[in-house]
Amino acid sequence: MELSAIDRTFLAAMAQDDGPSNMSELTARLQVSPDYASQYRLRLIAAGMIGAPTRGSVDFALPYLREYLRGTMPRRSGSEATRSRWCPCPRGADASSAAPSVIRNVRDSATFV
Repeated sequence: MELSAIDRTFLAAMAQDDGPSNMSELTARLQVSPDYASQYRLRLIAAGMIGAPTRGSVDFALPYLREYLRGTMPRRSGSEATRSRWCPCPRGADASSAAPSVIRNVRDSATFV
């Protein structure tokens, strides 16, 4: 499964947390409705990218994906970090460039980890 720009944005928002992400916090961070966030949560669970360890939370299913995403995201502070529909790409850049194509292959390479 190839990840959409919104899938990658959801994963990047999760990467900001040190452990499992609370869905209500993700919804607020992404500035989307709970129903909207839930649809992408379900997509990413079906793709095997994330899991739901407890009710109302999600966490990465692939080892070291959080660390990888943190290493590829630019650092931000203040309003730049919390702008509408947070995107892990520089201002003005296309959201589809938010994460390298390697993320599309993480699921396949997980068997080698």
